[in-house]
Amino acid sequence: MLTRRIPGTLLILALATGCTGGAVGSLDKVDTGDEADADTDTDTDTDTDTDTDADTDADTDADTDADTDADTDADTDEDGDGYSVESGDCDDTDPTINPGVAEVCYDGTDNDCSTATADCDCDGDGADATEGACGGDDCDDDDPTTYPGAPELTDDADNNCDGDVDEDVYCNAFFPMSNGSSAFRMYETTPQNGTTYTETVTIDTWSSTTAQGALLRNYFDGGGTSFDVYEDRSCVTGQFGIIGWEMSGGTGLSTNVTYSGGRVELLAEADLVPGTTWTYSYSASDSLGLLSFDASGTFEVIGTSTYTGPSGTFDALEIENSYTLVDTGTASFLGVDVDRTGTITTKYVERLGPVFVQDIADDGTVVELRELQSYSGFYP
Repeated sequence: MLTRRIPGTLLILALATGCTGGAVGSLDKVDTGDEADADTDTDTDTDTDTDTDADTDADTDADTDADTDADTDADTDEDGDGYSVESGDCDDTDPTINPGVAEVCYDGTDNDCSTATADCDCDGDGADATEGACGGDDCDDDDPTTYPGAPELTDDADNNCDGDVDEDVYCNAFFPMSNGSSAFRMYETTPQNGTTYTETVTIDTWSSTTAQGALLRNYFDGGGTSFDVYEDRSCVTGQFGIIGWEMSGGTGLSTNVTYSGGRVELLAEADLVPGTTWTYSYSASDSLGLLSFDASGTFEVIGTSTYTGPSGTFDALEIENSYTLVDTGTASFLGVDVDRTGTITTKYVERLGPVFVQDIADDGTVVELRELQSYSGFYP
């Protein structure tokens, strides 16, 4: 167990010890039955009892108690910390060092007498810290995911200790998809039907290997209506786009809309310079045979400006999408007008995503208005 504490904090345990005594010896006398026997008994018994027993009791017992017991107690636990050398105390002259204390990082001492807790690698990731006399290159010895050569994560930290934060973790940082599933963006959204929804956007799935996944947009009107839209997203060589979507709930209908080709909404970051344009064209149809349309248009990078909204103030990249939609099915059955031309203005914040979206038809109809209210798990 590794904890940081002020060196010098003591954990003192009481140690109880005992002592043992020696044994007293005796001699048997021989009875011969005559006067000589009396002399023999008197002299022999007297000398034997007096000299032998007295010497044995005084010398043997005293030496055993004083010398043997005293030496044993002193050698067992000299510093009185409750641990002996035999039980693992690697410095029996210092009560702050024994197997029962926590390792103190970077003090140059093996405080807990264990090689399993390294003094210079307190997070156990195999890299020594830069603190004290360690001289290592682990830039955060509190985090086992941070060390030289570690994979960079989407966590607003320099995991590989190269001086950069979250580099190369996004396929396109203006539409981050590699953040954890707990990350969310919350918008106030008013679509074409005029109802204002609280829209919560989360990353449903994402594979960094295939650079594909699903974005979940949940709409809730504050009453009893709620529905989900799953957007199928893809990123190829930094170009980020959408290849279809699925809607369920709310109307009671579930439908899956597929595109004949992907719509690239963002070029690679290095190519997003003011004045850059790109075009798209595709056909879309749904699984119920109700929604069918052709789409075409042109994206243009307008530039970067300061955006201030409910979620904060950011440097935002503005991109416009001038589009044409031609209804080739019965979209009106779903309450959606897809036979129109218009312009979608989107403001993107790096490492956060879209913060403002406005879709206005050429006749002035507001098709959709979205503005970011709050977010968590993103690091703009």
